[in-house]
This record gives sequence, structure tokens and C-alpha cells, in this order.
Amino acid sequence: MGDKVRGSPSLPELPSPQLSQSSQNSQTSQTSHHPSPPRAPSLPDLPSPQPSQSSQNSQTSQTSQTSHHPSPPIMIYLNDDITSLDLAAALQQLPQWRREQALRYRHEIDRKLNAAAYMLLWQGLKAGYGLEAPPELALLPGGKPYLKGHPDIHFNLSHCPKAALCAIAGVPVGADIESIRPYNPQLARRVLSEAEVEQVESSPSPDIVFARLWTMKESLLKLTGEGIRRDLKSVLVNTSARFATTINTARGYVFTVCTEQ
Repeated sequence: MGDKVRGSPSLPELPSPQLSQSSQNSQTSQTSHHPSPPRAPSLPDLPSPQPSQSSQNSQTSQTSQTSHHPSPPIMIYLNDDITSLDLAAALQQLPQWRREQALRYRHEIDRKLNAAAYMLLWQGLKAGYGLEAPPELALLPGGKPYLKGHPDIHFNLSHCPKAALCAIAGVPVGADIESIRPYNPQLARRVLSEAEVEQVESSPSPDIVFARLWTMKESLLKLTGEGIRRDLKSVLVNTSARFATTINTARGYVFTVCTEQ
């Protein structure tokens, strides 16, 4: 259970992250939210991370959410070897609209990340759904992308300087990946609740705990399509969403995938 703070919501119990030695040793944890007592807003409890499945370059894993109500598996595709991506070859494989989008970025690493995220989506749609044509995307009114012609297939893309990520599911899904950076107390106080700040700063690894909370918040906002327009401090309060988080200290990133309860 989460640590209780008088007059504050209970927080996810974040275990002290164990150092992973390679991408094969990245850690994954899954959580479901259990209703809290009346007048006691709560955040989801997080169990200790379990090892995730991964491979060297384009990583694929299936995460089955443990729930009383069975849900389709979530396919997670990850490329954390972005520097090795042949950008010229990748651009040739992209449809024209995505190629033009990638080339609008000034820096090569951003072009690679944009191309890699789309290629992961295409790879996943081929493997999981047998879709051979390049995926055609459109935006909902709030800005959330969706797959044209396939309302039953949900996806979310994310990237950071370290890696590109794609989550595909038969239910609405949000995903966020962030590099592990030195802990910034000023930033934390702008985006975390007081109780969350206390939890981060009492941890032996505040940089990792902050990254984990941040990816939980952003993945939830991407799931709902709200983006970061709402108050970030209260995002995780009373949520019924489910989260699966992977921490890879060797590669220097954390990512979270979020689905509805």
C-alpha cells in the first residue's frame, strides 16, 4: 500500500529501482487501481517491478493486464538503438507525408526518432493485425492520433533522446517514454503534488522515481487525449487507470503504458 500522508492522497508505492545491466534486464511493473475509502483520494499502488521481455534493437513485448475483466494483450515495440538507424533507408520506407514530417526536424536525431516511431507502429500492425499498407493517421479534435479505417485498433507513440516507443492494443492506450535526468526540485514542485514531491525526495533514486511519476502522468493524459493542458499535480488522483512501467537504467530511460480499468 502507499505511504499515508495526513491530509494528502496516498501515493503509489514505488520500490527502490534495481540497476539493470543491459536492455535484457529492464524492469517492468504493472498496477491496477483499487478504490480508496470515501473522502480519501488516492493514486494507484505499484507493485515491485518484474523483468520485462526485450531484445537488442527493435524490442517487442506483450503485456497482459491482470484484471477481473480480461482485456486484449498490449503489444509494446521499442527501439533503443536509435543512433544505429539508417536514416536514409528509413525515410525511403516511409509514406510521403511522414517522410516530409520527419524532414521538418532540424536535428538528425529527431528525424531518426520520428521515423523510428512510425516504423514501430507499422511493424506492430503487420505482426499483430496483418496490415501491410503504411498506416494512415489522423487527429481527433483534442489532437490524439488515430488509425484511419480501423477504429478497433488503438495505439500511442512516444520518443525521447534515448529511444522510440509504440504501444498497440484493442483498447484505448497511452504511452510515454522519458530519459532519466538529474532530479530538478524546481520542476518537480511545478508538476507534482506535495505528497508526490515528498515521495520522490525520500527515495534513494529521486531521478528515477520522478521519471516514473512523470511517465505515468503523461501516459494517462495521452490515453484520455487531454495532453498536458490540465493541472499536472492532480493527474493521478482518483484515477482508475492501469499502468505498466519499465525502468532501464543501463540505457537511461523509463517508460509507462497506460490503459483504462
